[in-house]
Amino acid sequence: MSVQGIAMLSVTTKLKTLKKTFRRMRKDVRDLAQNVSSAAKFLEEAQQLLYDFPHSEMIHLLEYMCRKVHNKALQQEIEMIRQRAKLSWLKEGDSCTKLFFQKVKAKHVRNRIYQIETREGVRLHGQ
Repeated sequence: MSVQGIAMLSVTTKLKTLKKTFRRMRKDVRDLAQNVSSAAKFLEEAQQLLYDFPHSEMIHLLEYMCRKVHNKALQQEIEMIRQRAKLSWLKEGDSCTKLFFQKVKAKHVRNRIYQIETREGVRLHGQ
């Protein structure tokens, strides 16, 4: 987005545009991945403005708010992924399905010991 004219007018115009977009984002949280990507774009634009005008308190505030919105969108997306994983586990978890055996295999891999170090500092590898 480019606005011609005085730098401060450009900043305030962009702020007004962002304000409308953030309001729409708050109302429509159905597509969380889209929210994260658009929040990342706004954060990137705010950081570019901050780079161009490093002494403006208004732009520092804008960048801070964009960062907060981006972090909140990321948290919402992570929470949705967790809820989907829980739902998937509740549906197919303990009934000898492919998902169950994948979870068991992942747990075995996570608990496997690859090397041991003795008191003398010798590392033992292998089975």
